[in-house]
Amino acid sequence: MKKTRIFFIALLLVVLSAAVYLGYATKPEAPQLPGVYTDTSLVSSERQRHYKIYIPSTLTAGSPLLMVLHGSMQNIDEIRVASGYEFERLAEHHGFLLIYPQGYKNNWNDCRKTASYPAKAENIDDLSFLQALIEKAESEYHIDTQQVFIAGWSNGGHMGFKAALERPEMFSAIAAISANLPTAEHSDCHAKGKPMSVLIMNGTEDPINPYQGGRVTLFGFGDRGQVLSSIQSAEYFADLAGHTTESMTQQVLTQGLQHKQGSVVVKNWQATGKAEISLVTLQGGGHLIPQGFYRAPRLLGNNTPEFNGPEFIWQFLERQH
Repeated sequence: MKKTRIFFIALLLVVLSAAVYLGYATKPEAPQLPGVYTDTSLVSSERQRHYKIYIPSTLTAGSPLLMVLHGSMQNIDEIRVASGYEFERLAEHHGFLLIYPQGYKNNWNDCRKTASYPAKAENIDDLSFLQALIEKAESEYHIDTQQVFIAGWSNGGHMGFKAALERPEMFSAIAAISANLPTAEHSDCHAKGKPMSVLIMNGTEDPINPYQGGRVTLFGFGDRGQVLSSIQSAEYFADLAGHTTESMTQQVLTQGLQHKQGSVVVKNWQATGKAEISLVTLQGGGHLIPQGFYRAPRLLGNNTPEFNGPEFIWQFLERQH
């Protein structure tokens, strides 16, 4: 009995140690910026919806608007940390209005029809919420409605896909991180078939969103349905924009990347008069936003800290108007 007890105690310690190792992450300090950060809400579809906004000191009339959408089971403060607060630094430097909307019960009602989280189960009208945010930003801050963008991570990336498919007229471009399009049989979105500029940024070793396509689960639990591969997702939007193989270029970013799995491969579809499409592949990367300000829990996979994902995303979005 004593040996058995010692064995189980040792096993428990091993499990706890592994959990701490895989789940531990240090929270970075929020940057001290000269702009104004506010916490507010509005009513959309008869619901009080919450959001936070960063108003840079450099904001002027006619500036762009970027909405950053958090992942599943996240809140606004967590996506700020997950991105290393880099979107706020970029907003201050480039002078765009930054809004962090809060999903209903920490989730977004995206295109994946097999998902069971509250926003999906209750069919929350998140697109109307985003539209209301745009209208309020136009009224209060006089943003340029021809420069409205989404950058979403995980569930937020899927919400970005929904906006691109169902309300492409609302946005100039979207960026989806750690997300692939759902397969046709696992999607309940009604695509308008209108091209728009899309960036997809995925890691090849993502433990949640399979880079090569397949079933999305939370570390083997739950079922978020089947998704296309990352290249198929990008090619869907490239085909919609009328691109051919001749308009696709590929670049391997290695300069300054010291991580042994840290090379970044960018496939880009670009031609005059057509929406730009970009697939950013993080070799060996996990389910996270690549940047050097915050190390996410190890269970989400490898980071590529020398690659500034938010900055790369903003460079893409800024040229889409």
